[in-house]
Amino acid sequence: MGTDILTTIQPSFSASNLLVANKEWADSLKTQKPALFTPFATTTHQPHTLFFGCSDARYNESCLAYGPGEVFTFKTVANLVLDNDLSAQSALEYAVNVLNVKQIVICGHTDCGGINTCLLGRRDALPAAGCGHLYTYLDEIEQLRAECAQELAGTPSITRQGKYLALMNVRRQAQKLMQRDFVQRAITERGLKIHGLIYNIDSALLEKVELS
Repeated sequence: MGTDILTTIQPSFSASNLLVANKEWADSLKTQKPALFTPFATTTHQPHTLFFGCSDARYNESCLAYGPGEVFTFKTVANLVLDNDLSAQSALEYAVNVLNVKQIVICGHTDCGGINTCLLGRRDALPAAGCGHLYTYLDEIEQLRAECAQELAGTPSITRQGKYLALMNVRRQAQKLMQRDFVQRAITERGLKIHGLIYNIDSALLEKVELS
């Protein structure tokens, strides 16, 4: 769509470059999907999917191949949906109770920085690097790593260990969502679906995560 990454990322990082890239993108999108810009389309917001992903810059909801307007998106470090994260919980409530989305996708990925930080024992160094909030934030990943220690020890490479822990984290986040009363009601009353996925950075392909 428009220019590639080598031409859209400019050394000067000027606002003008951002506007030029946006104009090329908008022109391309209007040519490919003109219906997106009709009066009706621009005054309605009816996404069918809630996408919880990682903040990692290498992937986003576009991996699902849906178009603009179809996905309500929330991204956090290591795709964590923490109970005390008001923003994440607000997005969940709004998507399920107001937008009435038909499915929730929890999508982790390989080579996750949050996962690897705990896996490689680097979390304790975060406060000294000015990342005290991140140190606290990753506590759930650290706990999960400890719980999976035996399985990780039997996995031959760091790459595979990271993918395994990312998979287990997706499963954990999905299970937490399914325990919420209003999510359970939506599952029972209107057939809300919850899917766990892993995005492979090296291939752009998704893999299903079994949630039970």
